[in-house]
Amino acid sequence: MKNLTQVTTLILNNIESIYIEQIVNNLSSLPVLSSLTIISIDTIQNHKNIIYNKIFRLPKLKYCQILIELLQYSKSLSVATNEFSTVEHLIINHEISIDQLPILLSYVPQLRRLSIGNLKEPKINRTEKGSMNLNYLTNVSLKLNNVNFNDFEILVT
Repeated sequence: MKNLTQVTTLILNNIESIYIEQIVNNLSSLPVLSSLTIISIDTIQNHKNIIYNKIFRLPKLKYCQILIELLQYSKSLSVATNEFSTVEHLIINHEISIDQLPILLSYVPQLRRLSIGNLKEPKINRTEKGSMNLNYLTNVSLKLNNVNFNDFEILVT
């Protein structure tokens, strides 16, 4: 990828999961990449959080669409403290639990558009609201899958 320094859009459609981590590791060599789509055709073995961390560190990225299924559930991301992404449009089409969403969104404070294709019930019981500052968010699309109203209410209030 070293010779592709002017690439602004990368679409990896129907890619085998065994190649995803290696490709994501090399995305930093695309300094002007502003649009990234990764759609896997199979499951990945527990590295989704590493992939998110590396994607969110891309300095020019504005649009990100991801569909990567996990074979086994991985450790949760930790809340972002001083690592923030430039992503403004995020589409996640794989399963994500409602308790993971605020953590993931903590990395994208400039987010304007959010689409989640499979928002599932929480992995852990949450009773308190997480703090999310999404001051630029204007469009949201959520497909809820077995999420009770109380969990949804905690997320949006």
